[in-house]
Amino acid sequence: MTQQIENLALSPTVRDSDHDICRVVIFRRDGSEVFLQTANDSFFLPSVTIAQNQRLAETVNVQVWKQLGVSAYSLFTVDGSRYPVCEVMECRNNGDCNANDGVWVEAASLNEHDFFGREDFSVISAAIRDMRCSLEHETAGPFARPGWIVELLNWAQNEVAPLGLRVTREFCQLNASPCFALVRIETDGSALWFKAVGEPNLREFSIASTLSRLFPTFLPTLIATHAPWHGWLAMDFAGPTLDATSDASAWGCAAVTFAELQIASLRIGLSEVVSLLVQRKIFDKERSRLPLSRSRRFGNADRQWQHRRGGF
Repeated sequence: MTQQIENLALSPTVRDSDHDICRVVIFRRDGSEVFLQTANDSFFLPSVTIAQNQRLAETVNVQVWKQLGVSAYSLFTVDGSRYPVCEVMECRNNGDCNANDGVWVEAASLNEHDFFGREDFSVISAAIRDMRCSLEHETAGPFARPGWIVELLNWAQNEVAPLGLRVTREFCQLNASPCFALVRIETDGSALWFKAVGEPNLREFSIASTLSRLFPTFLPTLIATHAPWHGWLAMDFAGPTLDATSDASAWGCAAVTFAELQIASLRIGLSEVVSLLVQRKIFDKERSRLPLSRSRRFGNADRQWQHRRGGF
């Protein structure tokens, strides 16, 4: 038994060609308690088996519930030299969790001698340090902070209340990192999507909000933006996605709709769209300058549209 636990605690790795072992550091009560498993009077970090080539946050969240009995969501990935994957998480319920084969321990009471492998204590210490950094420095990223999901759900509720919707508190987290988030939020009506971005993709925040206002017919309905997080809340677009169907008519419909979006952009004038993006500081003036050939092409497209407008 001792050797089996030692292998699990100290020898991380791929269980087979299609699955990985993911260590998890699960906190609750604002990071003051950590979930650990025990053997022979020593602690070790729990782990779950996850399929490869899947969204890490979504897969880990599901498997932590199935295999450990803890309902949790991901905060960020911590570096562990012995572990190919080690995810830091927060328990969704600060009360008693119906966890399997584990105990909640005061994080401040732990030292490296409490663990089967000292690497586990180092990983927990690194996770606590990163969480504290996110609390003390906004630039560290809002999504490494314990409790951010509650803040998100409360904000979303305030934004959709005028629409007659109620957030049910159920959600599916697809991506997780200190500065990025992608969460599907359930309501008593249509689902919502929240996405937030950080460097080097900050421009996506302004581009998405600007284009949603310019072309509302072609993009998901934008409900609200959360500027401090560089995030936006949008209504779910009902219906199957193209990757879920082989129906040629669906692909044809998508192509036609995309062409209609191009025509709509010509109605506004591509040069005007670029100017608006520059005004909103999405592109700086120098980097937004197009090569002469492209600039002429856009100008020709605008003139052609103006010439053809009478025929539509």
